[in-house]
Amino acid sequence: MQISNQKAPFSHRFLIVVFSSVFGILVFWLLSFLIDDVGNSAKIDREKFEEQFVDKNLREETKKLETQIFELGSKIQSEQEKQTILENSTSNSQQTMNQLLEMQKLSLQKGIKPSETEQKALAESQQTFLQNQTKFQELNSKISELSQEKRNLEARQQQIQTKIEEQRKPAEKEFQTKSDDKNLEVAIWKLAILIPFLLLAFFLFWNKKWKTYNPIVYAFGISVLLKISRVMHEHFPSRYFKYILILLALGIVLKILLFLLKMIAAPKKDWLLKQYREAYEKFLCPVCEFPIRRGELKFHSKKNLKVLPLTQVSQNDKPYNCPVCGKKIYEECENCHSVRTSFLPFCEHCGKELEKN
Repeated sequence: MQISNQKAPFSHRFLIVVFSSVFGILVFWLLSFLIDDVGNSAKIDREKFEEQFVDKNLREETKKLETQIFELGSKIQSEQEKQTILENSTSNSQQTMNQLLEMQKLSLQKGIKPSETEQKALAESQQTFLQNQTKFQELNSKISELSQEKRNLEARQQQIQTKIEEQRKPAEKEFQTKSDDKNLEVAIWKLAILIPFLLLAFFLFWNKKWKTYNPIVYAFGISVLLKISRVMHEHFPSRYFKYILILLALGIVLKILLFLLKMIAAPKKDWLLKQYREAYEKFLCPVCEFPIRRGELKFHSKKNLKVLPLTQVSQNDKPYNCPVCGKKIYEECENCHSVRTSFLPFCEHCGKELEKN
């Protein structure tokens, strides 16, 4: 496939960037779902693992004690609610009795003997008050007994919990060892899944046939690299990860430096063409960047060349060599015999391509 050098409109380039970014995010999500499924399938159940080390009878007794303590707590709460209701009833009885006593006292002061009904009501109020007091004390005693029983069970539970914790210590060490081994195994599986994607990204990057689809390749490669970095950070200890990260960074920087040095030692045609074009645009020698002293340009320096109006730059239709490096900058076109640039591929007058370029 031949790649066109024509620059696309801004809107088209903007949409390419947007959809390439969306593509990269979707690839990252897809890899995350895949890697998460691998990690979840390899988790160790801590509770089942501890069952091998903790006495089964102790675990069962702990569960029974938890049930008994919960039931005792419910009973205590229920008795306390009864006590609250009884306390309100006793308070009402006491208030009624006090009112009746006050009424009898006023009647006696007036010389009126209380009626049989009033005396009976007072006696009933006194009896109710005394009964409520007795029940209140009974509830107090029951709540106290239940609370003491609950405290005994909690003390027993604490003793059993201490024994269980002692048995869990070797289990915790063994679990940590198993977890580390499993963590390494999971990391290897995850990298085994991701590395082929990374190799595919490198293959597409270096394959010239895919040069047209570079935005897709870049988005895909960046997503895979980010996911690999995250997996390494999650599963490898920080003391190892920092060395891996530094070595990876050194490798990338070294690769870029070698690429830049190679471009200088053996530059590609497109890179040279860009350099030559920029030099001619700035009226500089494409080789040594000495200012071109041609026509009106010979009276201006490199500094004030930026503010020089183009209308003052007259064309001197004569060949021109750089006075510093001696390279031919302008030469006669073999086709139309007009003066053309020596380093750019086409003649600006006739469009003939320079054969030596």
